[in-house]
Amino acid sequence: MHLALRPIVLAALAAFAAQVGCASDPPSGAAQAASGLAGIYKIDSHTQNAAGCDKEGGAGPNIGTHLVIKSQSLLGKTVLTAAPCADIAACQTKQKDSTVDLSGWPFESGSDSAGWTGVSTSASGSGSSCSGTYVATKLSVPAAGKIAIDERTAEITSGILLDKDGSCSLDDVKTKGKTAPCTKLTVVKATFVQK
Repeated sequence: MHLALRPIVLAALAAFAAQVGCASDPPSGAAQAASGLAGIYKIDSHTQNAAGCDKEGGAGPNIGTHLVIKSQSLLGKTVLTAAPCADIAACQTKQKDSTVDLSGWPFESGSDSAGWTGVSTSASGSGSSCSGTYVATKLSVPAAGKIAIDERTAEITSGILLDKDGSCSLDDVKTKGKTAPCTKLTVVKATFVQK
């Protein structure tokens, strides 16, 4: 999830922070220990299919040449993040920075062997006109020294319930998003460069 990829990223990040910080079910296996995947990777490919998720699309927007993966603390929870960088020098700077970088993809549960997963949601509108976005992301290791990020987006255009405060319910977006048709697929593949 990169700022250039999605204008609703701030709302989605706020929703993610709310889910990670306030979820009733703690993330299972949530990055309790530093991942062995931490380090800097060179981006080999970045594709985007804005018409659906049945296959990878063409080249996605420029997100830089590298990405950095590291464990970070967010609202009392440890998450694994993969953040794109303009170049290797920018990744080296991000790697040393203790500020949580949510310009990329946060993963709240999983393991290096089984893969890491993350979900973010956003909702907008009011009353009976709520809509939402559900983004499910998986970080996997297809081969030694290689990672793949698979981001699937579903748009829920109507029928989102209100929460107890009268706002569009992020919990309802999460529930409906799990079964909603995928509308956009983003895939990033990268090769390890350095710790």
